[in-house]
Amino acid sequence: MNPPGIILQVDSLRETRCKDATMRLLTRRNPRSVGFTSIGLGTTSASSRPGNLERVYPRLIAASSIPKGQTGSLRYATPWGDQALEAFVQMTPEGAVVLTDGDLARLGAAELRTAAIANLRRDPVEDRIVTDPGDGGTIHTVFGTTSHTASRACILEDELDLVGKHPDGALVAIPNPNNLLFHVLTDRYATTGFRSLALAARVAFKNGSPPISPQVYWWRKGKVTQVTRTDGRHLRPDIPSELAVVFDRLAAKK
Repeated sequence: MNPPGIILQVDSLRETRCKDATMRLLTRRNPRSVGFTSIGLGTTSASSRPGNLERVYPRLIAASSIPKGQTGSLRYATPWGDQALEAFVQMTPEGAVVLTDGDLARLGAAELRTAAIANLRRDPVEDRIVTDPGDGGTIHTVFGTTSHTASRACILEDELDLVGKHPDGALVAIPNPNNLLFHVLTDRYATTGFRSLALAARVAFKNGSPPISPQVYWWRKGKVTQVTRTDGRHLRPDIPSELAVVFDRLAAKK
């Protein structure tokens, strides 16, 4: 659903040579030469020994990175819209291996998730930067030197708690493994933040490696909804009615 007021403000979420501070920052700090561990799919050799859970993490990955013939072994994975998946990986000397349904059954799904979240929370963050393109659409960017940084969206409430109250949640982008971007929905600049975030996500998606998703998502109380769609080379808003109500209410704030 795209209410008329929203369409007027974000209908041109297309790639552009915008020079706001967030995009310059992302372009500078996300060179294509940055290397990340590869992702492979298969049953790990892990047993139930506690030490094996020390290198397990939740991971947001591009849905297209999973071979079509292997998707049936990832029934546990949570879709983030139509382009990303939230799964679990185990770090090995060869790279990051995506865990399968069989791995979760063997290791214990509840125990694995608890350990993975704890490991992610311990993962170092290089920097947290707040930028404002000049129109009130403040964007928070989390940078990291590991391939787990974007996956902090799986514990987004931790990041939002550092900013302040967030009853309406936040718009979030996971363009590549070492960037997490979000705009907290707190004031009348919500739709401006939406547009700025979509443009910044597009740049980070193109400049990061490997890319995850150029889309924008709405996070609220642990629920994730994709709020943009790809239309050829462009991003278009796909605003659910619940978010439209939030935008309208925030737009009326002084």
